[in-house]
Amino acid sequence: MKKQIALWTVVVVVFGAVVFALGRISGGGPAPQSPPAYSLSPGVTGMISGGASYVYDSSTSGFMPTEELIAAVQRYLDRQDNPDLTLGHLREFRWAYQAEIVERSTGRHAFGLMVGKTTAQISPKVGPNLFWNTKYGSMIAEVGGGYGMVGRLLPQEPVSEMPLTEPEARSIAEEATKGIEANLKLDDESATFYGFYEFHVIREGELVGELDVNGYSGQVWYKEWGEPQRSVQNLVSSQ
Repeated sequence: MKKQIALWTVVVVVFGAVVFALGRISGGGPAPQSPPAYSLSPGVTGMISGGASYVYDSSTSGFMPTEELIAAVQRYLDRQDNPDLTLGHLREFRWAYQAEIVERSTGRHAFGLMVGKTTAQISPKVGPNLFWNTKYGSMIAEVGGGYGMVGRLLPQEPVSEMPLTEPEARSIAEEATKGIEANLKLDDESATFYGFYEFHVIREGELVGELDVNGYSGQVWYKEWGEPQRSVQNLVSSQ
């Protein structure tokens, strides 16, 4: 008798769990709320994080010439079988460069790469560059298949155009900076990617981080670089 009661208890619990799960999948639960303009905590409605993730070469000696690092990025792009991709801005930090890749035909930002100064190691820029980028971000493949640490980017058709405009995204970004730190402000320039907008953040006249706004949800992601940007080169204008 006790075994039968225990068995029926298990059946009831499992049945209840299945019904609950089906209800969540079918949308039978409470309607999800619209995401706020920004959030200071990780989660579905917003994400802001920080850290000096751009610092990964351990030595400050033996830096490769900038021309060789640019050539390494160009060799990487040549392997993508996409002549529309070109190197735009090259942002310098103490131990690494951030390479901004743009589309020649549209002028739109495609994705970002980090390039180590001592080894020319190329890796994807973390954050929305990977998980919000609707055209290039999720298509890093063939890692170790002759394409180095990054692999080969296999572009896909982007989803519908972002409902948020650049001015609307900037307004969200400005409100977010106020909630992060009182003396932060946005740089005048912005970059439009497939799926999000990117703004650079200034503290006391120096670029110290970036703030991205999802073009569909308004979700915000903030990355403090951990050190100011040292210099920037616009390589598109010289091509």
